[in-house]
Amino acid sequence: MLKNREKGFYVSLLACAIGFIGLILYIVLDHSDADRTFSPVVCVMIALAVAAEAYVIVCGHSLSGLVVSAFYAAGLGFLLRATIGPLSDVWNGVNFIGGNAFMGVTFSGVFLVCMILSIISNYLGVGKKK
Repeated sequence: MLKNREKGFYVSLLACAIGFIGLILYIVLDHSDADRTFSPVVCVMIALAVAAEAYVIVCGHSLSGLVVSAFYAAGLGFLLRATIGPLSDVWNGVNFIGGNAFMGVTFSGVFLVCMILSIISNYLGVGKKK
């Protein structure tokens, strides 16, 4: 399965692994319902992205990679929306809204890397070498 693949396959595999590990950590580090940085919508979007990425890896449909990138972008957007409040607290030096700004920024970076890797894999191809 790993032999004679194009470069995009390995980039896609890396994005899937990082996304899966990031999703598991995102769920595990969710300490309470009061933390505004965590959202079930983000979990669903990233889970759909990882599942779609796994489908691309197994089946080799490169056009499906656009769907993967869209799911990562949607998850990232929802996460950034949830992180704005805690970031404004850090910026203003108050604890008005609450939430964990560090975790929000960290996971935004992780999911941004996954989105960029999935976009790159779209251009490199994920099928077998000819």
